[in-house]
Amino acid sequence: MTTTSRDNENQETQDDFIRTKNNVLNVINVDRYHSFNKTARILGYVQKFLDNCRNTVPNTRRLATTYLTPNDIHNATMKLIEAVQHQRYSDVFESLCSKSTHSLIRQLRLYLDKDGLIRCGGRINNAPLPENAKFPYLIPTKHRLTKLLINDIHIENLHSGIGATVTYLRQKYWIPSARQEVGYVIRKCVSCRKVTGVAYKAPDPPPLPNI
Repeated sequence: MTTTSRDNENQETQDDFIRTKNNVLNVINVDRYHSFNKTARILGYVQKFLDNCRNTVPNTRRLATTYLTPNDIHNATMKLIEAVQHQRYSDVFESLCSKSTHSLIRQLRLYLDKDGLIRCGGRINNAPLPENAKFPYLIPTKHRLTKLLINDIHIENLHSGIGATVTYLRQKYWIPSARQEVGYVIRKCVSCRKVTGVAYKAPDPPPLPNI
């Protein structure tokens, strides 16, 4: 293989990665991971690799940094949210872009923010709260990433209960039927089951011997 053909093949590989970078759920198999934060960090490294491929100038060694910054992790998190929203709420995106009616849009007062992500509106616009608490991101139920996100928040807050986990969750995200989803995840938590689990029931006493 000549140097030119090898370079062309490498360029095609890089272009394929760059074209698929937005469809992150096809690039990263989220079923392999057990933490939302870890998944975001892995996606951050993938994005860092793509940036290095894209920014490399011939005859130079000018590459992006190899370590992740807080901004890299934030961008990766936003890409995961965008991917899961497009996967589960494609009809909502179409309705928002075409300005047509949709029951979920009316119910949750949905809108697209400046980054193209679906946020929920409400009646607390003037409340002295952070922007994410007033306008949380819409996250679908029964999705692998949703379960990973709930589990991370549950663990980060010292294995909080259902009510507390929902409260922490709604500071940034809105999940329809959140209590049911959070309860399902917490019931699967091994650490919580070890602490709150009940002892095995004693067997019924056998009959008295026949004397």
